[in-house]
Amino acid sequence: MLSLKERQMLFALGRDHYSGNGQIIDAGSFMGCSTSCLAAGVKAGQQAPEKQIHAYELGILPAPANGQTIIRKFGDIKYEQGKSFVPILKDTIKPWWGYIDLNVGDILQENWDGDDIEICFVDVCKTPELNAHVTRQFFPSIPVGGYLVNQDFFFDRLPYVKVTMGYLSEYFEWVGRVYTSSIWRCVKQVPQDVADYDPYLEKDPKCREYHEMTVYDDLGKDALFMLDLSLSYLTGEGLDELEGKHHEFIEHNATVWEGREGKRRDARFRIERARKLIAEGNI
Repeated sequence: MLSLKERQMLFALGRDHYSGNGQIIDAGSFMGCSTSCLAAGVKAGQQAPEKQIHAYELGILPAPANGQTIIRKFGDIKYEQGKSFVPILKDTIKPWWGYIDLNVGDILQENWDGDDIEICFVDVCKTPELNAHVTRQFFPSIPVGGYLVNQDFFFDRLPYVKVTMGYLSEYFEWVGRVYTSSIWRCVKQVPQDVADYDPYLEKDPKCREYHEMTVYDDLGKDALFMLDLSLSYLTGEGLDELEGKHHEFIEHNATVWEGREGKRRDARFRIERARKLIAEGNI
């Protein structure tokens, strides 16, 4: 589920930017790709294997409510939704087991012990509640110079992730983008009371302002489209204006993008999906 460049980025973070003085968080390991890349990087950087990588994963994708059997294919791996994929995850990370503390279960029930987090990779914030919990538990432990990566940032949905990073702009400087992942470096440690407040869940009137603060310099047309579409999910408006603003990009990508399992995930599809979900009040 991670692009090659994202895997290379995680490896490089583990190899070049992990000193061994703190910990590494992998929040949302899925079948172990991100965990393995971080561990391989730590090993290449010759850090001692003391289970510095704390990986969190629920371990299951829900079965369809209608009882239908859905088989997903990830490379050579076949997986039936509704069944645990933890055995697949454990098999993937087995070569680096000495570096990894695997936590299987609901991350909402997990509490961080306060140790410094040098690298925090987040791919679990699929709901506002998960986003608020991850922010509250992990972000105050990222020291100045530590890295935060959110894999779902340049994605058309999950507007609350952008709101959070706009809200915390005083504490993190934007480093760059790798595919849908956004990378920040901590410049000022986040106080716990700041992390405890979630502007999205609190319906803060500044949510739109926070979201718009995450339009960084030198973003590509695809990232700008995704951020504008995410803003429409936040505000419930602006889709017609978005089509005019990004017309050239939308038309170009109408025949280019392909999603998993061969399903179309082009720009036009994403706009129509947003129109439907916004009308239903479902982000």
